Amino acid sequence: MTATTTSPRPRAALLAGVAALAVGLLGLVGVPATASSGAEPAYLRPAHLVPGLGLMDVRLAPFSDEGGDTAAEDRPLLETTAGYGDVGEYGAMPPGRYAVTLRPEGAPVSEPPLLSLTVDLEAGAAYTAAGLGSKDEPSLELLEDDLTPPADGQSRVRLLGASATAPTVLVEALDGPVLGTDVRLGEPTRYEDAPAGPWRVVASGGGVSGGTDLVLERGSVYTLLVLDGDDDELVVRPVVDAVGAGTMPQGGAATGFGGQAVEGSGTAPWLWAGALLLLGAGALGAGAVVRSRPWARSTARHVAG
Repeated sequence: MTATTTSPRPRAALLAGVAALAVGLLGLVGVPATASSGAEPAYLRPAHLVPGLGLMDVRLAPFSDEGGDTAAEDRPLLETTAGYGDVGEYGAMPPGRYAVTLRPEGAPVSEPPLLSLTVDLEAGAAYTAAGLGSKDEPSLELLEDDLTPPADGQSRVRLLGASATAPTVLVEALDGPVLGTDVRLGEPTRYEDAPAGPWRVVASGGGVSGGTDLVLERGSVYTLLVLDGDDDELVVRPVVDAVGAGTMPQGGAATGFGGQAVEGSGTAPWLWAGALLLLGAGALGAGAVVRSRPWARSTARHVAG
């Protein structure tokens, strides 16, 4: 019997064809010149973590000019309405420059946003655009989500304080490790490996405390939020960033921001979805692994994970 081998060229040709088809679809929906259509998407999700701030409309819009000075908010790529404690799913999109805006629910785009942020998203990187801080001093920040998988048999965790009642907290697993000390409002910690398994995680500070039963799965990456709960108690809420080694960010599909479609944007949603899914499939088919990369240009303060 004669052994046969498969040349890598057909695979490369297939990937090139996938990329070309995706680029063609993106051209049909009008990707701005400031958002490149490479073979690997970037990932972004929104988070509303400002205690006491009401429902907010969050929009991600491309820029309509080369210089990145005018955001096309009349045709946002993604938009959703978020309340305190909400974290949306990752949306996959072409790398490039975008504007993120926060307005009170129902406010027209003709009004100045309460908060705005200019972001440059890099291929393969994952980010969270988060409303942070207090009601009196809110800010919109871009967080780098480092999805590097944990050591074998471990999970990986970062902490993010978002409690007005307890601006500084201690977070620990009962009968287990201390996950974080001096965790401050609006300041994410670095990701650290933590033992996988079921835990009761307790946050305490400012004379209040509260706990949550949760399971940290092996190989998965989490952000643990410390939020204000009812009856002056704290709540620890786990957010899954990535599941298993070498996977896409959790929820990293062609939609995102909660998966809500954009009405009246002049863009056919199925074309966006098809193009971005093709881009993601091409990257994964090439053996690409989603990791965060160094942050490039931005007019906003960014926080490394």
